[in-house]
Amino acid sequence: MEVEASTVLNSLIRLQDIESELRRIDRKVREAPEEIEKLKAQMEDERKIVRVAEDSISRSMARRKQLEKDVEEAKLRLSNLKTRLMEVKTNTEYQAMLHDIEFAEHTITEKEDGILEEMLNSDQLNEQLREAQKEYAQIESQLKAQQSELQVFVEQSKIKRNELIAEMGALEREIPPEFLDRYRRIAAVRNGKALAPVIDNCCHGCHVRLRPQLYAEIIAGRDIILCENCNRILYNPA
Repeated sequence: MEVEASTVLNSLIRLQDIESELRRIDRKVREAPEEIEKLKAQMEDERKIVRVAEDSISRSMARRKQLEKDVEEAKLRLSNLKTRLMEVKTNTEYQAMLHDIEFAEHTITEKEDGILEEMLNSDQLNEQLREAQKEYAQIESQLKAQQSELQVFVEQSKIKRNELIAEMGALEREIPPEFLDRYRRIAAVRNGKALAPVIDNCCHGCHVRLRPQLYAEIIAGRDIILCENCNRILYNPA
């Protein structure tokens, strides 16, 4: 009787392990595409950040080129004004010319300050672009790796599932019908967990402490024992 009970118990434990593994495989296959879609969404967000950074750099370069053009024009105008300054004949014309020269010099200083500001801004934007490109590359690498991993997992899981299902069928044929039926009834109402190990004198399924006599019977292993609280089949994991 002792051998028979322990054999049945071991078969039931293995059966529960197989069914748990099958659920895990099915869940991973089911959830993996959703994880990939999340990575794709993240990658698209990073791609947008890259595009924004690239556009900002392009606009900064355009502003800098325009400022450089303005400086060249202002310098040419200043040179012409200084040349014409020697040709004026009245004080009024001379004062007006000095005013124009001062304005041209102010314009050059202002535009050159703008060029410097755009250069600093461009450095920051380039750093942001490098960070965005780095983040994008990392997410793209993760996505490709996960897609490859999923493909391999799906292919391997088909073989693994067939092996587990075959082993499960063999176990179901070996386990006495009354114990298999009991297992199925309990599993149906306990989220697939019909058996629970006893840890520290407690049922690990519902965490209720067992009576000393019941615990002794489980340790003895001469019969199939149920938890008096949750009705799960108890076993000693040692």
